[in-house]
Amino acid sequence: MRALRILLILGLCFCGSRSIAQWEQSGLVNKNIYSLYSDASGLYAGTSDGKLFHSEDRGNTWVESDSGLSLQYIKSIIKKGKYLFASGDGGVFVSVDTGKSWSASLAKKGLLVYSSIVAGDYVMLNSSDSLLRSRDYGKTWSTFATKQFPTTVSCFYADSVSMYVANFDGVFFSADTGTTWGVTGLGTNREIREFASTTTHLFAGADHHHGVYRSTDFGASWTSVNNGINFPYQTIGSLYGAGSNIFACEVGGTVFYSSNNGDSWEDITGGLPSASSVVFVADGAYLFAGTSANGVWRRPLQDLLSVGFDPPKEYPSQRINGIHPNPCTSQTSIQCCIPTSEPVTLKIFDQLGREIITLLDKSPASGIFRVEWSVRNVPSGLYYVRLQSGNSVAIKSIAVAR
Repeated sequence: MRALRILLILGLCFCGSRSIAQWEQSGLVNKNIYSLYSDASGLYAGTSDGKLFHSEDRGNTWVESDSGLSLQYIKSIIKKGKYLFASGDGGVFVSVDTGKSWSASLAKKGLLVYSSIVAGDYVMLNSSDSLLRSRDYGKTWSTFATKQFPTTVSCFYADSVSMYVANFDGVFFSADTGTTWGVTGLGTNREIREFASTTTHLFAGADHHHGVYRSTDFGASWTSVNNGINFPYQTIGSLYGAGSNIFACEVGGTVFYSSNNGDSWEDITGGLPSASSVVFVADGAYLFAGTSANGVWRRPLQDLLSVGFDPPKEYPSQRINGIHPNPCTSQTSIQCCIPTSEPVTLKIFDQLGREIITLLDKSPASGIFRVEWSVRNVPSGLYYVRLQSGNSVAIKSIAVAR
C-alpha cells in the first residue's frame, strides 16, 4: 500500500510538471555550421569549410548544393526575390535555382563578408573592405556610409522600420537605407555583436558580459533585459526573433528563450550538444540550431508552445502612400492607407528617435486618409513619419528646409 501511494504521488508530480521537449539531431551531422536560412524552398546551411547544404523536408535529409560556389567559409545566406546570396571568406556568390548552381557576384581573395542583409531595394554587405550595397541583385556593388563608419563595423541589421549599424563608437540607425544616419541611445562602453527584432521590440546582444538590451522606440533608449540569463551576464553570440518571441545564445552554447519580449528568459539548452556557438532559424514547424562541430539540430515549435511560444502572426500591411511637398517649408500633406478600422497612430520623430508630435491617435475608417503637418516652428532637418496600426509599422523620411 505504501509503495502504491509513492507511485501515485510520483505520477501526480510528473503529470503536474511542465514537460519540455529536447532538441533532436537533424540529418546534417558533424558539421561546423556558420549560417542558416529558411524560405519556401526549404532550409539552407553554410559551413566553416565553404560547403552549402539544402533540405526540402525540414532537415530530415540534406543535399550538398554548392556547384560553382568558391568560399573558404559561408558566414551569411540571404534571399531577395529569386536571388539567393551566400557570402563569407572570398566574397559573395548568387544562385537563381535554389542553390543548385552558383556564380560569382563579388569574388575577391581576402575579402571577408561578415554579414549580409536586405534593406529596401538593396542587398547590403558588411565586409572587411567597407559597407557595400547592390540594387541590381549583385551585378554591381558600391561602397556607402564610409564617412559615417570609417572604422570596422561589428554588425548591422535591418527590420521593417530601419537599418542599424554598430561599431566601437556606438549604435546608429537609418530609415532611408543608409543615406542619412542618426545615433541611438546605446552607449559606447559595450560592443554589440548581434541584432534581432520581434513584432514590437528591437534587441541587441552585447559583448563583455553585458548580455541583452531591448529598445521599444527605434533605439532611442535601451534597457538591460537579462532576468534568467546567467549572472554575470554573458557575451551574446547570436539572437533570433520570431513573432513576439526572442532566442539568445551565449558564447559557450547556452540557449535562452523569452516569450515576453525579454522580460524573463528560460534555459532551453536541454538535449543540445555542447557548442561554442549556435545560429538559429525557424520554418514554421521547427526551430533549428546550427552548432559548431555538431551539425544542425531542431526542436518542434509545437513543443515550445508549452513554454509560452507564440507563433509568428501575419499582420495586414499599412503604408504611407506619399508626402507632399517633401522637402517642405511650411506645411506638408501625408497620405496613408490602412486595411482595417483599428487604432492608428501617426507620429513624427527626429533623427535621435525623439517624438516631435503625434498627428493622429484614433481609429479612422479603413482605406486612404490624409493628415496635414505644419512645420512653421520646426527646425530644419530630417524627420521620420511613423504610421502604426496594430503591430505593423511603416516609416518614411521627410525633410524640413527653410
